Amino acid sequence: MLRNRISRTNVIERIRRELEAQRFNFDGRTLCVTASFGMSGFQPDTAANFSHLPRADIALYAAKHADPKHIEVAEALKTERQ
Repeated sequence: MLRNRISRTNVIERIRRELEAQRFNFDGRTLCVTASFGMSGFQPDTAANFSHLPRADIALYAAKHADPKHIEVAEALKTERQ
């Protein structure tokens, strides 16, 4: 399990870079894909109620508006101990 925000962000950044490095051929053209990610943490006892999803959604929209290749961490995770 990834225990801190830096570890989680590093994993998501690796996924984002791998996705961006891929090239897709479609209809005779080569396409590239970029991705933005929103991330929110949760406590194990609250995971089932999905209360973290609205924070992740807000973070995702913030990431999309910041840059097409951005990772945004929800406020609740920013205050987490690293």
